[in-house]
Amino acid sequence: MQPWDLLSEELKESNRRQADNIPETLRLVNCGFSPVVGRPIKLFKFTKHDIESMAEFEHDRWNSDRRLNGWLPGDRDVKNKISPYLVFWSKLEDKVKEWDRQAMRGLPAVLAKAKFEIYRLK
Repeated sequence: MQPWDLLSEELKESNRRQADNIPETLRLVNCGFSPVVGRPIKLFKFTKHDIESMAEFEHDRWNSDRRLNGWLPGDRDVKNKISPYLVFWSKLEDKVKEWDRQAMRGLPAVLAKAKFEIYRLK
């Protein structure tokens, strides 16, 4: 993790694409989000299954994003755009999967900072 100002333009764009994908990620688990005005935001609690589904979905999105930007699988070499994590979800170590799970667990708080609330679709 680095401050925004220290990220390369490529990583900033990747983060923007991840944010752009939030509605689709939430729809995957039958959720949406909306702005909240005039009342406290209720932080949504995802199920374990929700988190796992969204984390795998995000990893797939990240894989596609990296590959479209010229990254290849292999031993880590950021300068040459090589990552050991450009593999299917099922091939990742659990500690690496946890990075995506943590991002999904944090989504309600991230959206709340922007005055949005997650809700379950009916």
